[in-house]
Amino acid sequence: MSVITAEERLFLHLLSSAIHNQQPEASLFEGVSDEQWRTIERIALRQSVPALVADRILSLPREAMPQDREFRLRLALQVDMVERGNKRINQTLQAVRADYEAEDLPFVLLKGQTLAYYYPQPLLRSSGDLDLYLYRTGDYERANEWAVAQGYRLIGHSLYEQLYYRGKVAVENHRVPAYFGQKRYDRAFAQMLRPLIEQDDFALLELEGLTYRTLPKELNAVYVFQHILHHFCYLGIGLRQVCDWIVLLTDHQDELDVDQYQMLADQLDLLRPMRLFALTTVRYLGVRPEIFPFDLPQDEESIRLSDLIIQDIFRGGNFGMETFAGKKFSNIWFRRWFMFRKTFARSLRIGAVAPEHIRMTPLVAISNRIKLLFAKTTK
Repeated sequence: MSVITAEERLFLHLLSSAIHNQQPEASLFEGVSDEQWRTIERIALRQSVPALVADRILSLPREAMPQDREFRLRLALQVDMVERGNKRINQTLQAVRADYEAEDLPFVLLKGQTLAYYYPQPLLRSSGDLDLYLYRTGDYERANEWAVAQGYRLIGHSLYEQLYYRGKVAVENHRVPAYFGQKRYDRAFAQMLRPLIEQDDFALLELEGLTYRTLPKELNAVYVFQHILHHFCYLGIGLRQVCDWIVLLTDHQDELDVDQYQMLADQLDLLRPMRLFALTTVRYLGVRPEIFPFDLPQDEESIRLSDLIIQDIFRGGNFGMETFAGKKFSNIWFRRWFMFRKTFARSLRIGAVAPEHIRMTPLVAISNRIKLLFAKTTK
């Protein structure tokens, strides 16, 4: 019995075509009903890949594409909206760069637009925040103080990042790129960053004529997966995050130092979940096994867990936001209690995917709340 629906399978074929820059197989879509097309659209929105999927639908021959003209127009508008959003975030990035350079605040650009670069059509990747790692001592605090002085409102309370908005674009200053919540992993990751910081030896990536610091390819590929696993531990992820990892590995397939990559991943206990997620993408997204710098598992337990992963992704949607659909809370503490209960239940259900990380998640969540309360009371 299939663990996903017919509509989810069609959606995955379209998404796979988009990230691999291929034409969808038209025969699969002949006779698809209007209701099925609407279901595929809803899935794409939940997974935060509407433009990637819409573009592939609109590339189908006339006999295979949706017959509803208004539906096709809506798909075209989704493509246009995502493209305009990417152009806006790229413009904001250039403005932030100019401002931070003027204040002597060098940063490393994380995730987001650095990953859009590797898509066949970068403007079709749904944009998110601008994630900026302020790597020099004291610069994270200075960047936040500068934002306040410019009239930007700091939003939320976190130990390791600070959000503010420039117009419609969210800018997130990071004290550290990744937070595991377990000292051995946080220390190991800090050790990986140390020589890059001391020698200012980050990789460079050119975006729209300007050069930005980013993480070296081996560390970046491990970091991008850590970001996937972090959100998978708590509330879930969407396929946009998985596609980011896939296009990055695809582009670097012939360049990655496999031993270096595996050493970094092994130090963070990420190789096992990496293999499971890779197996999931090969089975459901048509990804070639050759792009991965490790062997894929073939045992029955791994296959079962890959089924669990794809089902959980469809259940949770983009960053697990489907968990909060229709939910209202009278205050932040009720929301946090709801999140904790959901996270605890998740840790029991998905723990076998990455026991070292997932089974500690509820304790890390509690620890973070205590640290936040202490930080607020000591200000």
